[in-house]
Amino acid sequence: NARLETLKDSMIREGIVVREVSLDFSRFLSGARGLLAVLRELRPAILHCNLPGPWDAQYSLVACVARFAGVRHVVTTEHLPMVSPFAKGSALKGIGTRFVSRVITVSEDNVRYLVEYHRIPRAKIRVVRIGIPDPARVAEAPFSVGRTREDGIFRCIMVGSFEERKGHATAFEAMSRLEE
Repeated sequence: NARLETLKDSMIREGIVVREVSLDFSRFLSGARGLLAVLRELRPAILHCNLPGPWDAQYSLVACVARFAGVRHVVTTEHLPMVSPFAKGSALKGIGTRFVSRVITVSEDNVRYLVEYHRIPRAKIRVVRIGIPDPARVAEAPFSVGRTREDGIFRCIMVGSFEERKGHATAFEAMSRLEE
């Protein structure tokens, strides 16, 4: 996609390091090794994985790789939990979920599906409604985002398809304001 290449090029010009790792199922092991190397180098405190649905359950295994690399907290956002899982997807998600700290979803209705269909423990699930902040939930957060490393550098890693609709440009714009 030419627009994504333009975004990537502009990020590089701004000094943002961009690394691409393919995690499609046919090349998952080589991609996982690449991801492991990046995570060990950057040592983020938090890794967020955007999980699109049961048919992409191999992305749940990113949590295993991240924890093996020393990432303290793995957070996932679950999309389409109402889609019934199939055997392979269920097995992969079951493995990955053991290494996840929190699972984010957008509604209480989705919680039911995550628990019943995908066997995610209720205690790991948090509802974050789209566009509506809940200040009471912020105060309850078990970990905080901020300068936790000795070098004072904030690091963020996003795992997901590098597609315009995912809003990476908006995320990078928001992160640039953390320094203000």
